[in-house]
Amino acid sequence: MSSAERTALYNSGSGVEFPFAPALASTEKVYPGGYKHVSSVTNSGLYYDKTVTAGNDWVIRALGNSDGTSIPKVILYDQTNGAEIGSLTGTNTSTRTDPDVFIFTGEAPAGMTTLRVKLVNTQASGTTYWHQVEVLSNLISNPSLETGSGDPFTPTGWTTQNIDSGDVLQNSSDVHSGTYSLEFTNSFLASESVWYTPSLITNKYYTMGAWAKKLSGNDGQRLETPSLTCTFTCYQYATTGQVSLSVSNASWTNYSAVVRVVNNGFGRWGYGGSSLSLIQNELTDDFYTISLTDVSLTVTPASEANSTESTGIRVDGTDTYTETISDLSTTRGTISFDFTPRRNFDKNLVFQANPPIIIDLNRVDGVDRISLRQTSTTNLALQGYFNSTLITANWSTPTLNAGTTYDMQIIYQAGGNLVLKV
Repeated sequence: MSSAERTALYNSGSGVEFPFAPALASTEKVYPGGYKHVSSVTNSGLYYDKTVTAGNDWVIRALGNSDGTSIPKVILYDQTNGAEIGSLTGTNTSTRTDPDVFIFTGEAPAGMTTLRVKLVNTQASGTTYWHQVEVLSNLISNPSLETGSGDPFTPTGWTTQNIDSGDVLQNSSDVHSGTYSLEFTNSFLASESVWYTPSLITNKYYTMGAWAKKLSGNDGQRLETPSLTCTFTCYQYATTGQVSLSVSNASWTNYSAVVRVVNNGFGRWGYGGSSLSLIQNELTDDFYTISLTDVSLTVTPASEANSTESTGIRVDGTDTYTETISDLSTTRGTISFDFTPRRNFDKNLVFQANPPIIIDLNRVDGVDRISLRQTSTTNLALQGYFNSTLITANWSTPTLNAGTTYDMQIIYQAGGNLVLKV
């Protein structure tokens, strides 16, 4: 066992290091790994120490769940100075299929050299299951809005625009994590904003997010980036529009988006009013911007050679396979072919947005056409167009299972007969 692993297997309640912590059983896992901790005292669990520098900013994300007794809690702790930076407490109703998700931020105070990440159970008994924890570099300074001054209140390192006295307050009674949140009063209007400008790189992708809560009023305030025309930052693949997330929930909610930086690395992230007629009182806390790792993909186009399998030609996704057929009558006939589904029929729409077409037969002039296609998770439709007249035969809840080869036969006669045999 490495020193890092031994450090992680620590009981923060009694200060005793365990020789091991049980790994999660396969039935207890959300991801391939994970550990569980059985408590005998309050606030016992696991920890991990990380060397840091004063002024470092982080966003932490952890997943854990209760056995019905334990209450999971995640703590960012200043081990150097002996003080908590921030924490979130979960619930004893969380389960493996519906775990507590902990996302919050923190900043290393002056003199801090060791960050301790604690995963604990607030109760004196019970088993707590931990599935994942990650501490990521946050490009937002003072992300939990703990420091600042003035009236209107301005967080340290942040910028305000057109803010009047009383528009923005520091709130200590209702926070997401840490000691303070930022409160926007009903007098906070459309032309006013509070933001932080991180250092971003053109053509890179980032996740931007924050926690917010509506206290009263309309859905008038927004977490947003600048420019309505996608000049600086845009949604992931967008070419127009602004990254703007309306705050509408009356409980603390994580609002986030993946964004692409378009121009000169300018991508401020903050809070703005949206309309003079849509005014509300809101809180916000725990802002974050994290850089996403570039992914390189190599795509090999489908060809007959690399799509040939023992059961025939493989046709994936939105690919098509086309053949010219002669001697088909426009009045009557029979078409036979083998068909091996890649997935069970009711699972097809999970993997692609548009219902798949199994076979589509049409004349060059497009007047006559026969198509066998899935129209829903429970219906296969055989459709025939004869002199522009549509005839449909539906098969409800068809049995077409992945990996099974079916002998398909379509029998047609212009004027009203259309039969599918499987």
